[in-house]
Amino acid sequence: MSNGINLMASSQTGSGKTASFLIPIIQNLLNSGPPKGDVSKEEFKKTRKCYPLAIIMAPTRELAIQIHEEARKFCHLTGILPKVIYGGKESYNQQRYLSWDGCDILIATPGRLIDFMERIVDLSFVRFIILDEADRMLDMGFEPQIRSVLDKCFEMTQGTDIQVAMFSATFPKEVRGLAEKYLQKYIYVGIGSEGKSGSVSKSIQQVLVDVRQGIKNQVLFEQIKNLEGKILIFCATKRAVASVYTYLNSKNLFVANIHGDLSQKDREAELGLFKNKCSILIATDVASRGLDIPDVAYVINYDLPTNIESYIHRIGRTGRIGKSGVAMSFVTDLDEPMFNKLYNVMKDSNQEIPSWFNELIRFKYDKEERYGQQNRAGKAYHHKWRGSGFRGGRGGYGGNRNFYRGRDEEDVGYDSDYSRPRTYGGNTGYNDNFGYE
Repeated sequence: MSNGINLMASSQTGSGKTASFLIPIIQNLLNSGPPKGDVSKEEFKKTRKCYPLAIIMAPTRELAIQIHEEARKFCHLTGILPKVIYGGKESYNQQRYLSWDGCDILIATPGRLIDFMERIVDLSFVRFIILDEADRMLDMGFEPQIRSVLDKCFEMTQGTDIQVAMFSATFPKEVRGLAEKYLQKYIYVGIGSEGKSGSVSKSIQQVLVDVRQGIKNQVLFEQIKNLEGKILIFCATKRAVASVYTYLNSKNLFVANIHGDLSQKDREAELGLFKNKCSILIATDVASRGLDIPDVAYVINYDLPTNIESYIHRIGRTGRIGKSGVAMSFVTDLDEPMFNKLYNVMKDSNQEIPSWFNELIRFKYDKEERYGQQNRAGKAYHHKWRGSGFRGGRGGYGGNRNFYRGRDEEDVGYDSDYSRPRTYGGNTGYNDNFGYE
């Protein structure tokens, strides 16, 4: 970043992206003169505004707080002052916090930054703008806020060169297209799988567990009860987090939980609990981006996400900075849209792919090919589910379908032998009818 060229950078999770933008900014500010050199003490005392030289935007409060903690370490004894603002706390206290002695590096969530731009934050002297986890910010609908901040910076600096950089572990094609609006004459630096959704560190062992939706809690408990080290469990919804939290508590496990409905104070308390006291954290995707929690040994996808970028970010909470880790994912019928992408990520990472998952991929391909042939032949394809479940029949999964390790549905027991092939309709292999007519 020291040469002033706009940048879009992508690398594996846990590879040190935060340091890769903080250190060059701090070095540049040290080389260019004393901090706050562009604003006189008299002017600062008169306006009581904050005049940052660098803006770092992050999609979530937790990530903004974490970047600030790292910035404080790097800025120690340099005279450079980093501060952080984010939603979820009273704006009045944060205004006082900024106006007390200003700052040089301002880390912020987009909404709170927009709120403060007119009242307390003056962008006239900004030289660096960093968009951390840029794809997530755009995906969360922050594009208008990002555009507003950039336009305001270029307007107030009156043509002064501003370096803009985007950092993330994943840059889908649609996000790269949006980057063209923000980064003119930029260079792209990628470490990992070029041109793909992202890459996974080879230090992360990826494991798939074939499980039926109705007995996930029991399987989860069996998987984690003898594990040592910190365990991060991801669920798709706040309701699922509450269900797993209640179930594991009933098994006398000490667990913490975090999701979007918690207040900022409670979220910080739960994260602190996980870092310092308990070994299990249950979370929604609010904890999947950028958070660096030391010594997470296991990540478990209780629910697989709906896109591969979230999968990469989730499992990237383990195996960080050269350490090894295990990422375990529960796979059910409902995850079929993710099968191909998950297969490709595991293949690119040289992971061992279970035979039953290979069979699922082949069956999915055959089914899609059969649909295509019927459509090409001009035949309208209709099917009718039997029963009320995904594949119909008793209990919602059809006849004598033994979904988890060849057991019957009423039997909530399970084997520890995870090498046994999964069965369909009681037979190894697949039922061509697949539960429809």
